[in-house]
Amino acid sequence: MANHATLESLLADWRQSMRCMEVARSVLDPALAGLLKAGPCQSGLWVLLAEHGHAAAKARHCLPRVLEALQGAGLGVTEVQVRVARFRTGPAHAAAVVPDTQR
Repeated sequence: MANHATLESLLADWRQSMRCMEVARSVLDPALAGLLKAGPCQSGLWVLLAEHGHAAAKARHCLPRVLEALQGAGLGVTEVQVRVARFRTGPAHAAAVVPDTQR
């Protein structure tokens, strides 16, 4: 039964992150939003994952606007961080994202 609760918690965190990404896309330039992926969302902290350093720098510049939109949507986010991630490509890794901190 504990595994079920853990899975439900992970699923709730994932859904929250997807909602955050939808709101962020609404206030970001579409070209920039295309370079970002939703990262973890826990305890009021949401992480945006950027494809490369330039996209991360641009995203960091937009963080006040993103945070304001997230708070306005009532998502309970109090902090947003941007991290550079290495996105794997190819059929075997189509959905895999590895945060830069795990290299």
